[in-house]
Amino acid sequence: MQNITKDAVTALKAAFAHVPRPKEGEVHEISLDYPEVARDIFMGQPLEDITLGQVWMHGDVLHWFNPGAFLYFLPRLAELCLLGPEDEALELFSSIEYTFLDPSSPENKHAPHQGRVKALAALMTPAMRSAVAKFLRAFYEMYPGVGDLQEYWVKEEDAGQDEE
Repeated sequence: MQNITKDAVTALKAAFAHVPRPKEGEVHEISLDYPEVARDIFMGQPLEDITLGQVWMHGDVLHWFNPGAFLYFLPRLAELCLLGPEDEALELFSSIEYTFLDPSSPENKHAPHQGRVKALAALMTPAMRSAVAKFLRAFYEMYPGVGDLQEYWVKEEDAGQDEE
């Protein structure tokens, strides 16, 4: 594992270590067509046992996670993006990236999504935002030209340095 990747994973795990595991039924905001995804993949096993293959097939479920659940699973999801095969990593990354789009962004016109992004941002400490920025920097280094968030989050990484 490259140093930047290892540093990003370590930073995420440390910054998000205090986030409590969601209880059964508290993972997603809406009634999903396939609630077994949340139950079996995300709640049915230890966090470190979740695989990229499992998440990749149902990455769209992340868009409907409660903010607290998303924050709990984020370090593992980011780790899977950084360590996984390119096709699956890029697909999962697009789901993560969409969740973190700036609420004022033109891509973020969907009102329910704006509310989730704002709720997510309100729960994040400067150290958490810095860790997310480190993850994005590592991912963008691995896959140049992919994604829209690098400029938005670079300032967050710098701001989080003061809290660490």
